[in-house]
Amino acid sequence: MAYNTRPLKRAQDGVAPQYYNPTTDEYEALHGTAGANHVVIYGPDGQPASLATEAKLEAVRALLALLEGKDFATDTKAEAIRLLLASLDGKNFASETTLAALGTELELLKAELADVKTMLTDGTAKGEVTLSGTIVRDVLGYFSTSVAGGRQFFGATGPISPAGTLRPLDIRGFRKISIYFLNGSPTFGTRNKLRVTFHRTLDVQSPENAFAIAPQYEFDNVPANGSFRLLLTSDLSDLAGTPPDGLAIRYLPDLVGLVFSYDQASTGADGDKIILFSGVR
Repeated sequence: MAYNTRPLKRAQDGVAPQYYNPTTDEYEALHGTAGANHVVIYGPDGQPASLATEAKLEAVRALLALLEGKDFATDTKAEAIRLLLASLDGKNFASETTLAALGTELELLKAELADVKTMLTDGTAKGEVTLSGTIVRDVLGYFSTSVAGGRQFFGATGPISPAGTLRPLDIRGFRKISIYFLNGSPTFGTRNKLRVTFHRTLDVQSPENAFAIAPQYEFDNVPANGSFRLLLTSDLSDLAGTPPDGLAIRYLPDLVGLVFSYDQASTGADGDKIILFSGVR
């Protein structure tokens, strides 16, 4: 029979608390324990589970008391750990193979740097040098000199004094011209400003024969062991940034020649000055 076919048990004032017992197919009165419904919990084996008695709880408390304050690392284990740490102390884990490979890479790097230095000093780098992507930078000129004691001028040739003549640097067709100056003197800074002048022809001429309608730029002196970078550009977006230890200036892209000069007081040769001209078309 089903539970919905059996009559409910009734008490004096109405329906009594009850539950349906499918074994007897009858509703039976619901009993309580300690002020609540009496409940039997069954274990995985289908038998009523035995709740923790006071005796069992006392046994657990006794076990926890035995474990309290125990150090489970024995002296033997602790000594083994100390010996292992002592054996690792001061060890260099870079193998001889790894060190040899690193040495080989360093030698290759030194060789590449030496090749670059040779290209800059013997003039073979005065062609096109690809920096990245489609940007091509021309190395237009490189000078290394210890000359001092007065103003020295540099263009396509140099250095020369004001009494001499030189050929201006050809800057036709370039959107950007970069000038790098390194003062290698450990004791003397430059004086009377760094100077850039523009020229109307590329003929061999006096460096003072500046292009009359073009600006003449002068820049602060460079201290001993200092450097300076100048970017002359026709691209206005370049003016938003300044080269490291230098300036960015807009120039007229139809100018023909350029001459750079520095002045340094010295009693004699006092460290090399390096001048590097480069351009982007």
